[in-house]
Amino acid sequence: MDTTILVYVTNLSQFEYDGLIVGAWFQLPVPEEEVREKLQMETGDSYEIEDWEAPFTLTNDGSIHDLNRLAVKVEESGHYDMFPYIEELVDRGVFPSIEEGLEQLHNITHSEEKPLNLDNAFELSDGTYFII
Repeated sequence: MDTTILVYVTNLSQFEYDGLIVGAWFQLPVPEEEVREKLQMETGDSYEIEDWEAPFTLTNDGSIHDLNRLAVKVEESGHYDMFPYIEELVDRGVFPSIEEGLEQLHNITHSEEKPLNLDNAFELSDGTYFII
């Protein structure tokens, strides 16, 4: 599964003042200075994340700093068998957030077969199981 996170960021201040849309795609993690430079941002200008491509749903109210931290966690956890299911695990309440789920993926086992002991085993939407 691809673990790349791309975000489309616009210079919100320039749009509000001049009606111009200045935006660009960035692969995370990216230095915030690079974003500010590419979007021709001045001191005090703000940006907005308008779109994204990621292995799970992002919110557009995140900061580049927060999304960079998330991207690093994805790089660290993307190799786990349960990574493709992270959003489902959050939706089911196993984890309170994607970020916290990424930190705990190493504690979960994925199984194609129904486990004999179902005390800590739960079925996923594709018919496979995870064991805590």
